[in-house]
Amino acid sequence: MNNTFPDIATRQAAAKEANERGAALAQQERYLEAAAAFEEAFAHDPEMADAFSNLGAILRRIGDIEGAIAQYSEAIRIRPAFAAAHYNIGNAYALKGDRTSAAESYRNAIEYKPDYAEAWNNLGRLLNEGGRHREALEACFEGLRSSPDNPHLRNNAGNALQGLGRYEEAAREYGRAIELAPNMSEAYSNLGIALKEAGDIAPAIEAHRKAVRRAPNDIGTLNNYGTALQAAGDLANATAVFERALSLDPKSAMTNVNLGTALMERNEVDRAITVFENVIDTVVLGDETNEHALAYKNLGLALMLRGDLVKGAEQYAWRWHTREFVSRDLPSPQWTGEALSGERVFVAWEQGFGDAIQFARLAGCIEARGGQAVFEAPSPLVAMLANATGLSEVVPHGDPLPETDLHIPMFDLLSAFSANPADLPGEIPYIHADPEHIERWSDRIPNTGRPRIGLVWAGRPTHRNDRNRSISLEIFLPLLKLPDVDFYALQVGERTADIAAANLQNDLIDLSPRLTDFSETAAALENLDLLISVDTAIVHAAGALGRPAWVLLPFAPDWRWGLTGETTPWYPQHRLWRQTATGDWNGVIERLEQAFRVDILKQKPKRRKRKRPKRRRD
Repeated sequence: MNNTFPDIATRQAAAKEANERGAALAQQERYLEAAAAFEEAFAHDPEMADAFSNLGAILRRIGDIEGAIAQYSEAIRIRPAFAAAHYNIGNAYALKGDRTSAAESYRNAIEYKPDYAEAWNNLGRLLNEGGRHREALEACFEGLRSSPDNPHLRNNAGNALQGLGRYEEAAREYGRAIELAPNMSEAYSNLGIALKEAGDIAPAIEAHRKAVRRAPNDIGTLNNYGTALQAAGDLANATAVFERALSLDPKSAMTNVNLGTALMERNEVDRAITVFENVIDTVVLGDETNEHALAYKNLGLALMLRGDLVKGAEQYAWRWHTREFVSRDLPSPQWTGEALSGERVFVAWEQGFGDAIQFARLAGCIEARGGQAVFEAPSPLVAMLANATGLSEVVPHGDPLPETDLHIPMFDLLSAFSANPADLPGEIPYIHADPEHIERWSDRIPNTGRPRIGLVWAGRPTHRNDRNRSISLEIFLPLLKLPDVDFYALQVGERTADIAAANLQNDLIDLSPRLTDFSETAAALENLDLLISVDTAIVHAAGALGRPAWVLLPFAPDWRWGLTGETTPWYPQHRLWRQTATGDWNGVIERLEQAFRVDILKQKPKRRKRKRPKRRRD
């Protein structure tokens, strides 16, 4: 029996030598020889957990993920408290896309080694990727308790805070990561994203520049830089950055989508369409990623902008497969435009206030198909839309859903009615202001014999394209200083402060305190001779009421206004004023002022007869 002990010791020594030899070969990237050495090690000692774990690392490195998981599992069987093996098998599961098993493995590693910073970090990263930002933040902060100087944990804590919309706190965490690791390009790039989201565009661009200097060939870093330049309106340089990224990886779907989006903002619509179509052509049906879905969605917008509403709407239906949109689980089947026999069709609101007003026109045509339109809208629109033609019921968004037989997302009405610009269904006006409200507003906007002009210069600040569509009130000074004109501000929100800031209280009557919802706005519009406005919801309200408006459009307009022309089939009473170059609002105002002098000041405004409200009989 004593003779067996030297034999065991010899075998263990041989196993140790083979394991160390394998580790040295792995450092030299001689992976096949290293794998053979590790196999030799556990051939000598079948209970050598380190050798199994090391072989797992080799297999993972050469792409055999399932083989790696098997080896790590064997190491854990031999030594259940093997924290590094739990951590490494978690990494393998993450590569496989099995987030649940990966998170469980990281937690096992932490159970046996509570100060395991790498495991806390990877757990936080995994939770962030799954959108579980609060849990990710907790994981990162737990890791930072024992490793406060870990830059990766700081960076992932920033990602979690950014996912929660806490951009200033995120920026601070990224800043700490950079202090700890000055060459960490990822932290600079993430800092740039957080600053951009917080509205600090110039510092964001500088952060991205630093990221690119540290990782000039990283596709993600270049894309983040390009999108920051795009947010600043520097479209030429944004396009150049995306093209540089494509020179490194021409097949990158993310970069191609970003390039196409920048081209759309440059009004290079045909070229953008080609880019989006090329992305779509490279994907196998069923393997679409978020970037591919974005290509479909953006192709839809480009086609609608070019006038092909039906085909564009078909592609735009891919919006529900992007991270930008969350589809609703509605209980009824979706209506696709077929004939109806009294069914109630729920039209689900999505996106903006102006969209709801615009698509009320199409929803009202459900009645002609034999159904009843139950229209969902934001609360401030409900009272106005209650008087819309063809809507049997208007439901405030956020209220309990009514019982209906079918449903349709709002934008899909384009497909349901095969809408095309030459023959849009529905008639103008399709919304009618309350007669009593109109009468009340006639005292606030009296008929002085002078033109009564409404003015709106800014839209909702959170709109994705607000930097292009909203303008400075001072730009309107040449118009506002014209004599014998009564100007009324229908601007609402924080930008009403522009009136006092520009010292225009005597030139522009502020109506905002009484514009409590769109039914009041509609009544005010009925008392005006003309609305002059940037592209925002009130333009749609005026159009739906059949009231004239002059609409100021950026060089790259929204899809509904088309690429050219001074008129729109959506609202025939409107006149479109387009920028001839990006950012050139002064040129627009100059042309508009000249036309105003001729078309408005030299012609007596037409006064429509107002119908007095009928008195109720008791």
